[in-house]
Amino acid sequence: MGKPGEDIEDYDVYPTSGINVYVRVDVQAGDDGIRIKHSKFLFKESLIVEGIVY
Repeated sequence: MGKPGEDIEDYDVYPTSGINVYVRVDVQAGDDGIRIKHSKFLFKESLIVEGIVY
């Protein structure tokens, strides 16, 4: 969690629900792109990332 400590130029920033999500520029996305969702239920928060190709 938090801003990357290494070279910030190696990351793209995607804001979602007031949160900045850092994704490395060399990550390959699927045909639909990368989807980042913010989920909050009671006291638990999470980010759901879909569409990354390995």
